Amino acid sequence: MEPYYKTISFTHQGLVRKNNEDNFLELPEDGCFAVMDGMGGGSAGEIASRIAVDCVRMAVEGTWEDSPGERKYAIYQALHRANAQIVDITKRNNYQSMGCTVSILILDPWNPQRAFTCQIGDSRIYCYRHGELFQLTTDHTIGNDMIRQGRDIAKVPERMLHVLTRVVGTNQIIFPTWQEVGVCENDIFLICSDGITTMLSNKKITQIFTHSDQTPEIIVDELKDAVLEAGAHDNFTMICVKINDTLPEPYVPGPIEIEESDRMMALAEQRIDYGIK
Repeated sequence: MEPYYKTISFTHQGLVRKNNEDNFLELPEDGCFAVMDGMGGGSAGEIASRIAVDCVRMAVEGTWEDSPGERKYAIYQALHRANAQIVDITKRNNYQSMGCTVSILILDPWNPQRAFTCQIGDSRIYCYRHGELFQLTTDHTIGNDMIRQGRDIAKVPERMLHVLTRVVGTNQIIFPTWQEVGVCENDIFLICSDGITTMLSNKKITQIFTHSDQTPEIIVDELKDAVLEAGAHDNFTMICVKINDTLPEPYVPGPIEIEESDRMMALAEQRIDYGIK
């Protein structure tokens, strides 16, 4: 199937940081787009985000003919591999901490009207549709976790509310949040690190989408200028995916294909590392 979307990406170290710990993955032939934001100081964060990008790339590249279940399962196992590698490097180098966030948008090769998001941390995925901006992902932070649990955050220091509760690079089992999302003609998806969202409010991002002519190139350029004007306190990275005004016909799988894809979907949701190398 020919790509039914246009994409553009951009990354910048910002105006304060000395190096860029963000990395991103843009695979238009495979309908997969990801932003990884590293942390750990020095070069550790950059290494962690690069490991995650490389693992996901190896899992997804060349899989456009595979089922959505196979692709989802492959990504989850890739994140397990990345997590193990990052933890190993952290221990061998006696780093205090090292890890990265992950935000992935992966399109369904069977159904152009469907995609999946995979989220660990506080990078974000947005969809701009019919003049409205929708935040598709929820940050994995102490504040958001407390809100989901119905707990009062009023007495929690502001700085603590933004502490991450999930990263790739932990001794614990990783828990990505998967979400199925609809895809419509002319949708615009934005995958970005928190270097953008800490500088720009959702209202400001919406204004940029609304006032531009909505080509990916102009949207990315205007977001970049706005972040730099706001001070760019952190590295910032983004991928913009614009869906065409006509979607192709979906592929109609057979019963056995559907059964196998559903089985792989279920395995991915079990959050078990099956030790695939």
